[in-house]
Amino acid sequence: ATLYTPFFAYGNDTSFRQQLHKLSTSIMNNISIEKKISLKSLSPEESGIPKEFLKKLINDIEASLLEASNFEVDLVVRSKIDDVWSEAIEFNNAKFEEIFKEARAEVMLMLTPRIIKDGLELNLSAYSLQGENIGKTLASTGSVIIDIDLKRHLGINIEEYNAQMEQILEQIKEVRKS
Repeated sequence: ATLYTPFFAYGNDTSFRQQLHKLSTSIMNNISIEKKISLKSLSPEESGIPKEFLKKLINDIEASLLEASNFEVDLVVRSKIDDVWSEAIEFNNAKFEEIFKEARAEVMLMLTPRIIKDGLELNLSAYSLQGENIGKTLASTGSVIIDIDLKRHLGINIEEYNAQMEQILEQIKEVRKS
């Protein structure tokens, strides 16, 4: 038996772990763990969050969801599935059609992260992917502010960042005028 110990990208930041656990527990209490669930996140371009930080966040959410379900949930992380499929096809002679059939999820968890002045805003929503309720929202955490030191974890001072963005927008306006 393999022991799965969640590794959180923020070291011993117990507060961050607790906040993610509360978010994960909230959503897992409102959806059936009997169903195959897919976790998807906005891309770095869509969310404005750096790629490496977003990968760590997705891993942490995955670990937290597993922990919240007592490791009973059948969870597929969309950002990792292409790598898994290519390995299975290349090294195990698996057929794409069989893998695709096995990976079909019944519920999609959509993670919507956003950097804000006070930390990290997360929304985790569950949507039905099959049957009569396809596309229906099954559960949502709503927007939850996760208290995190962005300067320490991302090297971003949000006030400086906003000022830099305003400066860039002004420069773009000047270029358009000329």
